[in-house]
Amino acid sequence: MNNEQKNKLKEYVSIGKWNFVFTYGVVRWGMLCALLFILFDKFILEYKIDSFDVIFNIILWGIGGLFVGLWSWRNINKRLKQKN
Repeated sequence: MNNEQKNKLKEYVSIGKWNFVFTYGVVRWGMLCALLFILFDKFILEYKIDSFDVIFNIILWGIGGLFVGLWSWRNINKRLKQKN
């Protein structure tokens, strides 16, 4: 790991655990997956999409994003500890 990568990881740690988890896990990963699945259902599978489907996908993928964010946070801290 070079200094640029190490500085980027330290930047992630500096914003705090829950800010990182919410921003990078829930918002970026979870909501992106929810949007992609809604669009996939609508345009590829040609299902009729109603408000329940949208809410269900947002909640389901938001929870998934929470787990992805926590997992990413753990891996970032593990990589920083290995290199120090």
